[in-house]
Amino acid sequence: MNKYLASLSLATAILLTGCNGSDSDDDGNITAILEDTLAETIADMLISELSAEEEESLLFVREEEKLARDVYLALDDKWGTQTEVFSTIAESENIHTDAVKILIEKYSLEDPVSENSEKGVFQNDTLQNLYTNLVEQGSNSLEDALIVGATIEDLDISDLEKDMEIIDNEDILLVYSNLVDGSESHMRAFLQGLDSYDPQYISVERYEEIMSEEAGNTGGNTEAGNTETEAVSNSNTGGNIEAGNTEAGNTEAEAVSNSNTGGNIEAGNTEAGNTEAEAVSNSNTGGNIEAGNTEAGNTEAEAVSNSNIGGNIAVQDQNHTFVDENGTVRVDGASMIADIPLSELSAEETASLLFIREEEKLARDVYYALDEIWGDEVAQFRNIVKAEQSHTDSVKALIERYGLEDPVSEDEDANLGIFQNEELQNIYTDLVEQGSKSIQDALTVGATIEDLDIYDIEREMEAIDNEDILLVYENLVFGSENHLRAFLKSLDSYAPQYISEERYAEIVSEEETVGGNGVQARNGQ
Repeated sequence: MNKYLASLSLATAILLTGCNGSDSDDDGNITAILEDTLAETIADMLISELSAEEEESLLFVREEEKLARDVYLALDDKWGTQTEVFSTIAESENIHTDAVKILIEKYSLEDPVSENSEKGVFQNDTLQNLYTNLVEQGSNSLEDALIVGATIEDLDISDLEKDMEIIDNEDILLVYSNLVDGSESHMRAFLQGLDSYDPQYISVERYEEIMSEEAGNTGGNTEAGNTETEAVSNSNTGGNIEAGNTEAGNTEAEAVSNSNTGGNIEAGNTEAGNTEAEAVSNSNTGGNIEAGNTEAGNTEAEAVSNSNIGGNIAVQDQNHTFVDENGTVRVDGASMIADIPLSELSAEETASLLFIREEEKLARDVYYALDEIWGDEVAQFRNIVKAEQSHTDSVKALIERYGLEDPVSEDEDANLGIFQNEELQNIYTDLVEQGSKSIQDALTVGATIEDLDIYDIEREMEAIDNEDILLVYENLVFGSENHLRAFLKSLDSYAPQYISEERYAEIVSEEETVGGNGVQARNGQ
């Protein structure tokens, strides 16, 4: 599995295997982080033309995942004093249906689920009747309710896997494969409270395979107080994956290692007081990633290492989140570099950090402006602007670490399109003007910005020795490569203006390595 698809697989798995999606303020903020992560992940994947079957599938699955959530909410109202399984899994299903919503928005489809859609109300008549029947059946007894839960997950797996046979688009396959993973986990959770269950939609062989995975997700010593714990290792090529010693007080803990190529991934000693803890290693190619000793008192802790090429990243004792001035919870970018020793800055490194901080803001601000103009017709700008916010924030973490004066004011949103660097100020004005002419011009502006970013960052890296700066810059380049490919997918043609023809060809050629083999590896097929 290549580094691109490996990162995408785990980022989506974070969202789809048991994340908290409560409507409360605190949990809602955490959910917003996860949804932003998925939106960025999907945005980085190339847009392909939808077939009629793919369009039909997205609209149906969007409502089918809502069906699961709505039935579980109704059954929780009935049986919630006796079991937490319905409320817990309803939260995951909320993330599931939102994941499909991101795809619907990416492809500019008319969403069958409106923002104000009522619980238990569906456009699809089949799903409307199914909802009524399942809630009625699940109201008879707690055992009947658990059978309803198992039946819904049984149906979900069957429908998703049938649809995946006719789908070519990588982003849809990625989300669907993770929806299947989530449904398998939910089915096992319902079956724990049942004496027996006969599969109604999937085959007996597929059912036995799912049940055998309960023992197969070994890792070691996984314990949960009251509900569900999952130790999941999805894909391991040429190495070892271990998830061990995961404990949760009351609800759910997950030790998840998704993709390991030629190395070792360990997620260990993760503990949570009351809700959820995750030790997550995202993508490791030729090296070692460890996420350990993550503890949370009441809410959520994540130890996240995203991309490691040929080296080692250790993320330990991380619980770095903060609330910005808009009330949005964000992951603290400083955690990525916290364990790297502080080194003295050269004059060149100081100048570079100040420039790159504003250059990444330039990308964000231009995409924000172009989304205001073309957002109803082009999905890239709205999605990639979130990634660019993360980019400029990661440079901000370095600026704060070294005690430099930040060229970007604290109120970034109030200063959209305003820069201290005059060259960047002029570039912003020119690019927004150019991108306002047509969609093709706007996409060309997007490609140009990423072209320029890669060129500038790689040139800056030649004069930089500090390990923390190099780590951040390497990840900025990786993100810009993905964004460039995303823009190119919708462009008739583009000639690189800053990077060389050879470097451009190298970036474009990486597109071909993302596809069927990676998805199959992700599913263990």
